[in-house]
Amino acid sequence: MRTRYRFTNARVGTHCPGQAAAAGALRGKTRDRAGALKDLDRALAIPRAALGDAHPAVGSTLYNIGSCRFEAGDLAAALEAFEQGMKIQQAALGESHASIGTCWSCIGQCKNSKGDHTGGLHALERSLEISQAAFGDGHPSVGQAWLGIGACRFQAGDMAGALEAVTGGITNLTSKFGETHENVGVGWANLGTCKSRVGDNAGAPEAHSHGLQIVRKQLGEGHPNVGRCWVNVGVSLLNMGDFADALEPLSTGRRILHEALGADHPQHFRAARVLQECVACLST
Repeated sequence: MRTRYRFTNARVGTHCPGQAAAAGALRGKTRDRAGALKDLDRALAIPRAALGDAHPAVGSTLYNIGSCRFEAGDLAAALEAFEQGMKIQQAALGESHASIGTCWSCIGQCKNSKGDHTGGLHALERSLEISQAAFGDGHPSVGQAWLGIGACRFQAGDMAGALEAVTGGITNLTSKFGETHENVGVGWANLGTCKSRVGDNAGAPEAHSHGLQIVRKQLGEGHPNVGRCWVNVGVSLLNMGDFADALEPLSTGRRILHEALGADHPQHFRAARVLQECVACLST
């Protein structure tokens, strides 16, 4: 999830919601999430005091707070912020506005991450409907919606539906951005996970490795998405029984997630657990 603020070289003031929100967005990008939330809370208080709770600027800031909390792994607080922001935006802009599609997408991702795959799928399908109506099938927001739907279908056990949705998302995003865009890389990583689940053990590491190379080039080695891709490569090799080759990507992914997200983040816990499983397999 990404913020939508543009940054300027102006010094951040204490009474400008746009500048305070931009400061929060910038801190979020540099992974200073505590500072980001402080800035965004300040940005939220300013339009509330000046414009009232129902103003779209309040909804937009809540969206950014939700994004920051989502990245920090606080899914319950993220979902609350997203739902509050969407309620404001719906009242101000109407249900069919493109920004409502973005809100539904964030809510869907959050619910899916919390384990509510049915609720996540419903929200992402609503996001897809709004984006298709607002922009047409070729818009990248439609491709992003397809990737999210694929993730929900995967978690719900609908492998055929997941493969179809993820493949459609990759095709959409590649046609818009080209093969080397970050979101295309994420799509390839999702495709690798689907292939692994359906038993395509040869195709899964290939797809994960392709996604990893794209994401590394776009985001740099220390980004958490790169760490997730490394873990996925290792998991796909682990599923093939190739424990020795799985060890290095799992170790690399765990290290990146530890440095980027902290030891207490659930994604680091997952990576550390899988790494322990790999080490145990090698020792037997």
